[in-house]
Amino acid sequence: MRFTTLSCLCLVCAASGVSGQSILNTNRVVKSLTESECIRLALEHNLRIQIRRIDPNIDRYTLAASYGVYDPVFTAEYNKSSRTTEGRFDPVSGVNSSASTSDVDALAAGFAGYLPSGLTYNMSGEIAHSRGEQGGGPFDNYISGVGISLNQPLLKNFWIDQRRLNIKIAKQNIKVSQYNLDTEIRTVVLEVQKAYYEVARALEEIKVQEKALELANALLSQNKEKVRVGTMAPLEEKLAEATAATTMASLIGAQRDLVTRENELKSLMTDNYEAWLNNSIEPVDKLVAVPESNTLLQSMTDAITKRPDYQAAVVTTESQGIRVKYSYNQLFPELNLLGGYGYSGIDSSSDATANPAPPPAFFPAQRASASGAFGDIADRNNPRWNFGALLRVPLSRKAERNNYQSAKQTLKQVELEMKQLHQTILKDVDNSLTSVIAAYESVGATRQARIYAESALDAEQKKLENGKSTNFDVLSLQEKLTKARSDEIKALADYNKALADLHYQDGTSLERKQISLQFK
Repeated sequence: MRFTTLSCLCLVCAASGVSGQSILNTNRVVKSLTESECIRLALEHNLRIQIRRIDPNIDRYTLAASYGVYDPVFTAEYNKSSRTTEGRFDPVSGVNSSASTSDVDALAAGFAGYLPSGLTYNMSGEIAHSRGEQGGGPFDNYISGVGISLNQPLLKNFWIDQRRLNIKIAKQNIKVSQYNLDTEIRTVVLEVQKAYYEVARALEEIKVQEKALELANALLSQNKEKVRVGTMAPLEEKLAEATAATTMASLIGAQRDLVTRENELKSLMTDNYEAWLNNSIEPVDKLVAVPESNTLLQSMTDAITKRPDYQAAVVTTESQGIRVKYSYNQLFPELNLLGGYGYSGIDSSSDATANPAPPPAFFPAQRASASGAFGDIADRNNPRWNFGALLRVPLSRKAERNNYQSAKQTLKQVELEMKQLHQTILKDVDNSLTSVIAAYESVGATRQARIYAESALDAEQKKLENGKSTNFDVLSLQEKLTKARSDEIKALADYNKALADLHYQDGTSLERKQISLQFK
């Protein structure tokens, strides 16, 4: 047969009263921590904060990558080709064309890029060496060239285009991720505060149950003595034993609750839970009720100006406004200015069958060279330039018009969401301040109830000693006193949690803890 905890406790009561036993690990190292120290540990080691702290870094790399569109791109290309054409007779013209062969080596290189005005540029240079036979004789040519070409939008893609849009949005995303990190930090700080107050409450609750068990055991001892001398019925002793056993069960429950609350606080303060397994937390700061001085108007004003989630919504709205500007720009026709300038060089040699006589000895034969082709460029020979304009107009602009309308509707939606958040924040601040006021009044009420319960029990115990009261009445008042003490402790914890929640809602929680955040 399996005995329940209560049955075992009743057997203990029957023997010699109930003594307080602890389910807590007494070998744990006690760490006395203030609320500020717990918050500091959470800021340094909380895993959720560490995860969110990476987001701004990711967005900064994304922004840096988006600036890569301004990096010039170097391109080099080499081609080697060969071509052979057989000779043939043209019956229409009656001309015989000679067979020809050619080998070409071509090298081209240059830089192409993009500027913040939307201008694209391409600076290039090339050299080609062709050689072979044509028209009955050999030829050898070098052709070179350098130049620059420009393309500047005047309407579409002028003040903004897809690349600059990406840069602007990337900048906004950094702000949003920083505000999200700020929000996560504030949320963790709030949870640490609440967990800290719960640990303090659980410790005080254990003391309350220990006092209750002490009262129950004292009454049980008195009843045992009275039963022994025959001045009290045995039933009264059993009633006291049952009450003591119930009180012991409540003490065990309070001890279990303390372990749970400690574990919750530990998980918020560390990224290595195993290191805290053999530690228990003893709050240094006691549960007190400090009245709140902020007015509703001040709290609402603080919330709108200081809450990071609202500031993130503002930035999100601004980002959508940038997208609307981009979509509007895409409605314009594409009107681009085009321009270019450069030089060409050539150096060639050939021998024709029409003039087979060799040159005189004092005029040596000249061969083509690359330096000769580049010399023309150095001497600014063979200049070339161009200037013009490009007009491209989609006939319906169906995609552009609908994208613009979609962007405007999205902006309207985002603005309404921000307005909704504004309203929700004001409502939450109002509710939080109301909760703080109610919790503060509850602290006073439960304190008075506890004082009255102590006085009532003291008076009833004196009456019992004088034979003018019953055992049942004393036990009933003991239960009421225990409940009153628990209610007072809970009211103090609830008030401090409500106060922490108000400071979270009005955006002043970090400021009140003298915590400042610095972002790169």
